[in-house]
Formats: sequence, C-alpha cells, structure tokens
Amino acid sequence: MTTSHNKIKTQTKAEITDSDTHMFTVHVTVTEQGTGKPVTKGKVTIKSKKGKIIGTGKIKEGTADITASITNKNYKLTIIYEGTEHTYDESVTKIDFQKEYLFYKTSSYLWIVIIAALIIIVYTIGLYTLLITAYPQSQLAHTLSSIIPYVAVSNTTMQHFYLANLHYLQFFVNILIWILIISFITAGVYATQFNSNFHNIIRKNVTNHSVFQHFFGLIIVILMIITIITVIIA
Repeated sequence: MTTSHNKIKTQTKAEITDSDTHMFTVHVTVTEQGTGKPVTKGKVTIKSKKGKIIGTGKIKEGTADITASITNKNYKLTIIYEGTEHTYDESVTKIDFQKEYLFYKTSSYLWIVIIAALIIIVYTIGLYTLLITAYPQSQLAHTLSSIIPYVAVSNTTMQHFYLANLHYLQFFVNILIWILIISFITAGVYATQFNSNFHNIIRKNVTNHSVFQHFFGLIIVILMIITIITVIIA
C-alpha cells in the first residue's frame, strides 16, 4: 500500500493566460518537488472563492490548460493537483487578485455616483429653468430663481443664455469632475501593473452587481421622483 509519505512530492504553479468577456484560461504546471521534472499524469481541479468547482483538466507532460466561464468570485481561485493513487502526492496553489478587484469595484462605485450626480444636477437645472420660465410670477419661481441654478437670458441688446446662481454649485461640480479624471488616470496606471488577463474577469465581476445592471433604471426613477415633487410643490 502506498502512503502519502512514499509518494513523490509535487509543486503546482498556475496563471491566467487568456480571457475575454465570457471565458478565461488557466495554464497549470505541475512538477516534481526538488527535481523539477514534469508530472506525467493526474487531474487538476479549479475552485472558486466559495469552493465551487469551475473547471477540471488532465495533466499531460506536466501541464494542463483549463478554460472556465467567468462567474462571481473568480478573483480568488484555488488550483488543486489531486495527485495519483500510487505515484504523485497532492499539491495546491492559488491565484488571488482580490485587492485589484476591490480597487476597481470601489472606483466603479465612485464613478457611477459622480456620473449620477452630474446627470441629476443637469436635469434639475433644466427642470427649474422650465418652471421659472413658465411661471415667472409665482412665489416658488421667485424663490427658486434666487437660490437654484437655472438658464437665464440676459437683457442686453444681444441676448445670450447664461447660468444664473452657479457660484456655489460650480465649485462642487469642478471637484466631482476632477475626482473623476484623477480616478480614471489612477485606475489606468494601476491596471498596467498586473496581468492584463485579470481585466476581463474583474470587469465582469464588477458589472454583475445589480447596481451597475440597473444604473439607468435607477437614474430614471430618481429623476421621476424629482419631477413629481417639483410638480406637486409648483
């Protein structure tokens, strides 16, 4: 009977060598520990962060290429060479880029919040411009025209449009735009420092979140609520 103590110790290495928007490929290399000779047989299993098997393959001349579909939690993979009954011992390695995933997840949330804020600001300015223009004599229009930014027309001979009451909002908008620009540049620089094949997996995992899938729907709901409240007040 062959025990694990009598088996040849092995070491496993793995890297993601290819990816697209749906699939990724893991190249696995299994060698004998100490000699570096390629392992000739055995099975390799890839598990997700939650322990679900997402791919399997057979070792041939020390290597195996395993293709799997991109699903949630693919940023932390466990690659297990299962060994053989009599010859080779089991070995395990990991592919872990969770910190890169969390960086882009946080950045993406920041981006959609800023974009949503800018959309809401532009819509609100347009909405209140219509209200102030349509009901210039109303008390609400008078109040809004003194505090809310809106598109006004100058009373000069050559009429032109300009944004009134923008002084306090402009600083806030500028900050949002600069944060957006700087974070985009930072994300681009950071992305060059790790395996480019991680990008598709990270992007798919991030965009799988419901907030991103329903972004435009949520924006429309918010704009509708703003419109309804404005109409009721008016």
